[in-house]
Amino acid sequence: MRSVTERDPRRVPPQPTEIWTAKVYCGSDNALQTDYISKMLLGVRLGPGAAVLPKEIYRINLQFAKSVDGGHMGPRKFWRNMLPRLKYHNPTVDMNVDRTVANDGPATLTLFFHSQSSSTPTTPAEQTDPNAITKTINMKNKTDTGIWEEFVTLTDAKAVRPTEEDTRLLQELAEQNTDSAENSARQKEENKRIKRERQLLQMVKQD
Repeated sequence: MRSVTERDPRRVPPQPTEIWTAKVYCGSDNALQTDYISKMLLGVRLGPGAAVLPKEIYRINLQFAKSVDGGHMGPRKFWRNMLPRLKYHNPTVDMNVDRTVANDGPATLTLFFHSQSSSTPTTPAEQTDPNAITKTINMKNKTDTGIWEEFVTLTDAKAVRPTEEDTRLLQELAEQNTDSAENSARQKEENKRIKRERQLLQMVKQD
């Protein structure tokens, strides 16, 4: 069983602290770079999965197949897109991922709750509870959105709302995406024009 913190660097994007460290060590600590990093972190801090869990939840286990066949596409998307945000906002919650070989096997998400008689642990090493209460979500053949909706209902997780600064950055990103799409369309038309001119020139040379 593999913890989300013990990831394969070839397959999982760098975490926020790693991005920040890389920028600082490169000496890029000016206001422009800080703003750039803030925009990059929006994808981790906001969106589906960005929620704060009740303190009673101390562990989350995911199990699904490596291949997406057989109803494992939704669980894979949940793991890739939503679990990083969930971990970002709940760093003390132990989150483990077990990717199996058999596609006909289960795809489950198991939540571990402290019993009412247990005290809340202060460190991950103390997160054991012999009287823990577990609840399981069957993720197989469900979309990542459907899994998340069931997760929120079961856990009573509180969604993280964007701040005023987040809203400003989101607006800037939306404008940048619009400009990028317009530039791409113009470049495409320009390439078509150049191609037509070359074809006409080639026809003239042949004549």
